[in-house]
Amino acid sequence: MNTLVAAAVFVAAASGMAVLLHGGSTDPSATSFLDGLEKPSWQPPDSWFGPVWTTLYISIAVSLVLCLTAPGADRGLVGRVFAVNIALNAAWTPLFFGVELPWLAGVEILLLLASCVWLVRTACAVRPVAGALLVPYAAWVSFATVLNWSIVFLNL
Repeated sequence: MNTLVAAAVFVAAASGMAVLLHGGSTDPSATSFLDGLEKPSWQPPDSWFGPVWTTLYISIAVSLVLCLTAPGADRGLVGRVFAVNIALNAAWTPLFFGVELPWLAGVEILLLLASCVWLVRTACAVRPVAGALLVPYAAWVSFATVLNWSIVFLNL
């Protein structure tokens, strides 16, 4: 049970940090910045992002618990891989919305995407189901990478 609590706190803190750094989705400056950008026609509605990320953070937490409780798991390695990924995840928001540099956020999200691949591979090696739980997260970050760079190129 301690592992479950630790994983939940870890993921909640990371997602909470992203919200704090972004100022929340109701921050007028973030909204006006985003509204002022050209976006691709295929961008999902803003209302999708909260539910999608909530679901993904739950999957990340469950995957972390499964990895940390697996017999013989290298908990140090698992913790480091998850920590790097969550730190990169949390860094994207302030780069895009905080300093309003979509191109820099685009560079950062490439690092996040690489860490997602590392995360899935690490989790699969520990417990295949834990890795499978992370595939939608990696897919969403792949989509977000294309979206980020599309916004950059549309606003050159």
